Amino acid sequence: MAAGPWVDSVGRSTELTFPGSAPVKLTAGTHSLTDGVAAFVGLCVETGFDRAKVERAAAASDWAFAYRAEMMPFKPPVDVGGWNAADATLRMANGIFFNKKPQCSFMFAPQGGADMAAVQAALTKLIGPPGNAAKQFDKNGKAKKYYTPEWTVTVADAKPLKVYALPAVYNAGAFQLAVLQN
Repeated sequence: MAAGPWVDSVGRSTELTFPGSAPVKLTAGTHSLTDGVAAFVGLCVETGFDRAKVERAAAASDWAFAYRAEMMPFKPPVDVGGWNAADATLRMANGIFFNKKPQCSFMFAPQGGADMAAVQAALTKLIGPPGNAAKQFDKNGKAKKYYTPEWTVTVADAKPLKVYALPAVYNAGAFQLAVLQN
C-alpha cells in the first residue's frame, strides 16, 4: 500500500509504503485540466510552503478537500498525510525525512482526460515555458520517452522554485505537479 504523492530531491515521483497506509486512487470529476493546473499554482506555487496558507487555500477551493493524517510508524510518528478529494490530492512538507527541501505536490485526474503535452501547455500558459524544453525531442525531432518538463520560477522575493509535471504513478489518466524550493 502506498501513501503519496511526494517527490524526491530531484523531482522524481515518490510514494511511501508502510503498514496501514492507503493507496491514493483518484477518479476524474468535474475539474478540467485548466482547473487542475490553476489549483496547483494557487495551492502550491503561491503559498510559499506555509502549511497554514496551504490549509486555508485547500479549504477555500472548490475541490472538497479533507485532511487525512497518515502516521508513519517512527519514534515519534511522522505524519505524511495530506488533503484528499475524489479527483485530487495535495501534500506539503517543509523538511520531511526523505527530502529536506520544502515541497508541495498536487495530483489530479482531469475531466475528459489529457496527455502530458496538454499539461505542459497549460502550465506554460501560467508560468512560462519549461527551462528544459530543448531536451524534449531527439535530434530527429522524435519526442523522448522519459522527458519530464521542468520549470524554474521565482515568486515575489522568494528563492527560485523548481516545478515538475509527471504522469501520476498508480493513477492512470492523472497527473502529478510538484514544486520544490531549490
